[in-house]
Amino acid sequence: YLLIVGSQRKVAGEAVQYLEQTGRVTSITVRAEDLIGAWIASTSWVRTLSEVSSRLADGGSVALRLDASRLTAGAVASAEMRSTRDAVVARLGDLVSRVVSTNRPQAVVIVGGDTAFALLTTMGAAGIVLRAEPLPGMPVGTIDGGALDGVPIATKAGAFGDSLTLARITNYFASGRAEEWIDCLSSL
Repeated sequence: YLLIVGSQRKVAGEAVQYLEQTGRVTSITVRAEDLIGAWIASTSWVRTLSEVSSRLADGGSVALRLDASRLTAGAVASAEMRSTRDAVVARLGDLVSRVVSTNRPQAVVIVGGDTAFALLTTMGAAGIVLRAEPLPGMPVGTIDGGALDGVPIATKAGAFGDSLTLARITNYFASGRAEEWIDCLSSL
């Protein structure tokens, strides 16, 4: 699975930490300031891209975490912050697009509403076809269009849930229940 955590909320970080401590994911942190710099041409970009790709290729799960703490720590005008945030998430989308071009994940979980919108747009998705709500406030569906067309996806607001929420949704995907409705749709 590929988990993309753009939210800077404490509960989102705790949920990823829990998954990492249980050995269910490898967490890779990308700093926001690197994404708005010349990082794409750097060896750090290549290393991060390679690490995420190889984990997915080996059947592992990866939590790609955005660390924007330095970015949000400074006092910046609201319009400037919004513009910077949009640039950061667009670059994160570029990274994810390159990863999924060679390694299609079994499922995607995106934490953070702005992150979900920006990533899906960057990857050419028309939207999400909603299928279930296995947890209150956490919809699951399939990606409609783009590089990840048909891949199961769950989205979660950054401040929503607790430290076990991501574990619960990955259990849902691992249980095969998500595939049941995909198989049902393909038989229509």
